[in-house]
Amino acid sequence: MKRMRVRAVTPLGRVKLLYMMVFAAYATTVIYRTIYYRRVGLDTGQIGVLIALQPLLMLVAGPIWSAIADRLGIRSRLLTLVMGLSIVPMVAMAFVQSFVGLFVLSVLHALLQTTIEPLMNATAWSTIEKERHQFSIIRGWGSLGYAPVAWLMGILLETIDIRWISGAYALLMGISALISLTFAGERVTLLRPRLGQGLGQILRQRSWLIFVSAYFAVMGLGSITFSYLGIYLDTLGSSEGLIGFAGAIGSFGQTLLMMTLLPWLLRRWSAQRMILLAFGVYVLRFAIWTFIPIPAVVGGAEILLGLAFGSAYVAGVDFAARHAPKGLEATSQALVTSLASGLGRATVTLATGVLFEQSGPAMTFGIALVVASLCLLAYGFIWRGGRETQVDLQVEPIP
Repeated sequence: MKRMRVRAVTPLGRVKLLYMMVFAAYATTVIYRTIYYRRVGLDTGQIGVLIALQPLLMLVAGPIWSAIADRLGIRSRLLTLVMGLSIVPMVAMAFVQSFVGLFVLSVLHALLQTTIEPLMNATAWSTIEKERHQFSIIRGWGSLGYAPVAWLMGILLETIDIRWISGAYALLMGISALISLTFAGERVTLLRPRLGQGLGQILRQRSWLIFVSAYFAVMGLGSITFSYLGIYLDTLGSSEGLIGFAGAIGSFGQTLLMMTLLPWLLRRWSAQRMILLAFGVYVLRFAIWTFIPIPAVVGGAEILLGLAFGSAYVAGVDFAARHAPKGLEATSQALVTSLASGLGRATVTLATGVLFEQSGPAMTFGIALVVASLCLLAYGFIWRGGRETQVDLQVEPIP
């Protein structure tokens, strides 16, 4: 009898599977953690502080973990390590209700989880090499994992204790860690610890400064919709099922766009035009949130998620990849992912938490609408004509 040959999963296939499972794990907690914080008695200002920890710690977590990996020679296992360790503080949160305790656990979790995505992105780029439009498709697999889990968790939480979100996270992230072990023998490009050299070289370029400032703003606006969707719908009297459904349709829409329209746009549009598209969609979303505070309408508006966050996300990664100086490719990604996105999300999330607590959702989202509109007009004027300024930096490679 002839033996049946089982075709091995390709590296690209394993990367897609990894993204799917990691973002499925995120789906169990991203929307519902704020609701859990509210259930245990935290006010909106305290919730804003806890939400802001993750993007704020992005500023240091990537470079620090990478430096440790380089010095100890554990690059091939770093992704598995941070995935596995991130489970511990998440599970512990289910047994803690005080702000101080949740703050400590959130710091520990953020220091670990914020490193996962940069390492996955590095793995993806090393797999697709020069076919950069493929990254949008890979990221789409992440949304494909996120959507059904977000919806299912919302349905389940109508009948089970909300603390089970920690157990669901542990299960899915544990599976992700096992998948990451299959990359142990592959070469993965990690963020290098010498981030300061890249800052000096790159941030002297005007086009870089303008783009980074725009990315800071657009990701900050995005953090409002991500972080406060659940708590806003909860304020409007929505059920957990509707909240989960809203997160699911947003992720489904993003999946379709990531795999179809956005790769096409990446080939034809500049990163700047895609950022402008994201600003425009945020104007529409905040207008809906402000003037039509109906749960079904607010939740249904999540179908616009892909055009907003998706466009901005792939534009940032694409700009950093195509404009990286020789030898500073990782630093380029760190500037966009950690500094611009992390600082923008942390700053805006903190401010939004305080404003939401003191002035209510209508005023909060009305101000966000004005800011998004001004950003669209300002950067549209700066980048008028749709031409993309090229960057030509020649620096010595980092050993």
